[in-house]
Amino acid sequence: IDGSEIAYRFQYPRSGGWSTFVNGLLKNADNTDLTFELSAGEHTLTMVNISDGRGLNVDYIVLVKSGDSGEDEPFPFVIEAPVFKNLSGQVITTLASERFVMASVRITNNSSKAREALLIVALYDSNNAIKNISFLSRNVAAGQTDEFTAGFNLPQDITGHTVKVFVWNSLEDMQPLSDVVMLQ
Repeated sequence: IDGSEIAYRFQYPRSGGWSTFVNGLLKNADNTDLTFELSAGEHTLTMVNISDGRGLNVDYIVLVKSGDSGEDEPFPFVIEAPVFKNLSGQVITTLASERFVMASVRITNNSSKAREALLIVALYDSNNAIKNISFLSRNVAAGQTDEFTAGFNLPQDITGHTVKVFVWNSLEDMQPLSDVVMLQ
């Protein structure tokens, strides 16, 4: 971490093949959750595959602040990166005035019970004020993956506007489950 000499040894969960995907918590050699201290701010994690040389394919790693969930399971959800689309379902990478924009996010519940997740898609102006918002909340069954989609029409003048997408546990608790992803 950040070029230090401290090394953490852990094993990735085996998926059984390149076409089979597995989400799982990283474990130390003694099968306890892999944890380490990070101060606030940006960090660089360097990972080296020292296994049997058969290769390693990692799509993403989620870092979770220890003890924040207040749940019996440390981090129940895996949130995939949102995909932005227009009304006809085409993927978009920039905003276009007077067009419909929607964000779709796949949310996997890795816990042993159904849990609520809330997708929020919000339009912010150049002063960072919310101009439009759409959200979808529902329970995701244990061990299941659901796709959440929400969106809205954009105004004529979108100068300096940004669409922000994030996932919370609920409107009541407002605990973030994902980073904010933006589209301008």
